[in-house]
Amino acid sequence: PELPTVIAASQGPKKDVVFLVDGSDGVGREFPIIQEFIRRVVESLNVGENKIRVGVVQYGDTAQANMYLNTHTTKEGVLNGIKGLRKLGGRQRNLGQALQFLNQDILTAARGSRKQDGVPQFVIVVSSGPSTDDVRRAASSLKQSRVLPFSIGTRDVNPTELRVVSYISNYAHVIDDLPGLYTNHTPNHTACYIYLSVYTIRNSPFRISNQTVLFCFYSFQAPVPSVPTGGEKRDVVFLIDGTTAVRSEFPSIRDMIGRVVEKLDVGLDKVRVSVVQYSDDPKIEFPLNAHSTKNEVLQAVSRLRNKGGNNLNTGRALEFVARRVYQRSGGSRLEERVPQFLILVTAGKSTDDVSSSANELKKSLIAPLAIGTRNAFLSLCCVFFFFSVILDLGKKDIIFLIDGSDNTDSEGIAHIRDFIHKIVEQLDVHPDKIRVALIQYANKVKTEFSLNSHNNKAAVVSAIRRLRQMGGRSSNLADAIDHVLRFELSSFAGARPTEASQHLVVLTGGRSPQDVSLYGPLLKTSRVNCIGIGADRADTRQLMSISKSSADVIQVSKFSNLPTIKDKFINRLSETTPYTPEYDTPRQHCRKRDLWSAMQMYWQQRRQRRSWTAWI
Repeated sequence: PELPTVIAASQGPKKDVVFLVDGSDGVGREFPIIQEFIRRVVESLNVGENKIRVGVVQYGDTAQANMYLNTHTTKEGVLNGIKGLRKLGGRQRNLGQALQFLNQDILTAARGSRKQDGVPQFVIVVSSGPSTDDVRRAASSLKQSRVLPFSIGTRDVNPTELRVVSYISNYAHVIDDLPGLYTNHTPNHTACYIYLSVYTIRNSPFRISNQTVLFCFYSFQAPVPSVPTGGEKRDVVFLIDGTTAVRSEFPSIRDMIGRVVEKLDVGLDKVRVSVVQYSDDPKIEFPLNAHSTKNEVLQAVSRLRNKGGNNLNTGRALEFVARRVYQRSGGSRLEERVPQFLILVTAGKSTDDVSSSANELKKSLIAPLAIGTRNAFLSLCCVFFFFSVILDLGKKDIIFLIDGSDNTDSEGIAHIRDFIHKIVEQLDVHPDKIRVALIQYANKVKTEFSLNSHNNKAAVVSAIRRLRQMGGRSSNLADAIDHVLRFELSSFAGARPTEASQHLVVLTGGRSPQDVSLYGPLLKTSRVNCIGIGADRADTRQLMSISKSSADVIQVSKFSNLPTIKDKFINRLSETTPYTPEYDTPRQHCRKRDLWSAMQMYWQQRRQRRSWTAWI
């Protein structure tokens, strides 16, 4: 069968793409098929030093780089390199080791990666059999490094392994055998076309007025877009072009929506559906909570009529959807961690800017998908690639201790609140996994909520959103840490020192008048990992004195810059493994005695300090 014709924008976005392919003896004589697969994908890409860079790595007993991201600067050079590939060989398939090699040695600036410049990093894994070693740790580390892995495997590969390796489970694809890499032209079997670029399926049953239809990313299957159809909860919003220019094609758009809805398990507790039409302005045809059955949704879809309008303001429509539709009042279950999908159907190029509106969707953790004509999509393909991933950091107790004094002001608190919110959205918050607490301090200390106050992420996020500055002239950090040690890091407040690693995150905007140097040893002895984040006039030396190492002190010029350190913060958070309790050994008794001595010294000094204050 003929392969899909692949379209790549002449001024397409920058990407770094690495093929990690099985080169073991198990591939046998079919390695040329893998070569041809890579060649056909690369042919579709806009390869160039300042465009898309391509690398190739094989794995077997070990991993070996055949081509770094900076080896070739032209498509011709890359294709010649692919042509010259020879099978690596090896009895084993050590994919875990290969993923680690990729993360540590290939996706680096020295090897041509532009990850530090914010260029998206893609990895396409092709496997002909199960991995000989464990892939979980290496795959998790790769994904935490903001790399998007995608996997294709034969039926011999464990599907669970493919899902573990992939960024999200939808990026895992199973083929019957290696020839299936390019002998079947359905998107499931050539999904990297969708994953990396826009492609065209000619002679497809689905058309809009005989125009070529472009499909984007993993979620679309000919002849109609595919959204998970099982009993899982989903919120699906169709954002459709309603300009006068598509009036004659509008029945086809309406029919396409109906065919997608037919495949969905629609219900208020299952898949909810909404339709928004836009041109000059957006219009909600029906929100996510308007209909409770599939028949009701289909009837509402059948009643859709083209609204008309001359301008195609996609940016405005995206902003409208983010602020009005993906809200609890509109029926969205985003706060309940229900996956959110946006399907954009458009036939023309947007008349306004879409980048800022796309960022709103990114903040809301919405996965946008898009269908459009050739002219429409070339302006959008560089924007719509935002998917959330829940990080697997094991069991952790995380206490955010924030400066609510006048050092911070209300604007600073708002930035801190947004920062914590974004961090928590990426964490697996659950009583059995990650617990979160929030404490505010100034002249006094105030517990906003403890580790066991909330039993789900939605409740934690809601409590974070209610955070307001307490105010106060003094920033008494010593008293605040004392409060945390005495009250919040106790089993009564939900702390799990024998099950989960303990974390204290201090965010401050000024210097504390109190001496905090004593608390560094106390925190370390208590096995509490402290990360200090300072802005404005924060004293770095104070934060250093309570943190485990200099790497755990992060400085920003002002609180509005907190988003720039999110990845660094998560990396520091993820480096600590859960605490494994030791059994009753002399060494443990010694540690207990050391802790007791430190606590006794602390309370003695505290009593002395109070008596001196009273005497003065």
